[in-house]
Formats: sequence, structure tokens, C-alpha cells
Amino acid sequence: MDRKPLSQSIADAADIFEQQAIAEGYADASRFVRPLMRDIPDGLIAVGVMDGWTAVVPALVEN
Repeated sequence: MDRKPLSQSIADAADIFEQQAIAEGYADASRFVRPLMRDIPDGLIAVGVMDGWTAVVPALVEN
């Protein structure tokens, strides 16, 4: 059995917690932004108009 040093195990756990926090942050932002953007007819909003960027706002799936 190959064992990791304790410091590597701690770093791995921190990475997992960070990924979870980021995912929860995106989920919270989505829950906040989606209702505000319901009236956008094609589901696209200009993000960086000068650069031609758009963001897709998928329809909210009700559970």
C-alpha cells in the first residue's frame, strides 16, 4: 500500500473543499440570477459587448 505524506493528504482535502465551495458559489449565483433574467427572450445576454461575448442562461428546472 502506497501512503501519502500527511501534508499531501491535507492539501488534497483542501482542494476538495475548495472545489465544493466554488460549486456551491456558482449554484447560489445561479439561483439568484436566473429569476432576474426570465424575461430575456432568447436566453442570451451580452456580457462583453465589445468582445462579442454572451452568456447562456438555461431555463430553470423545477424539481
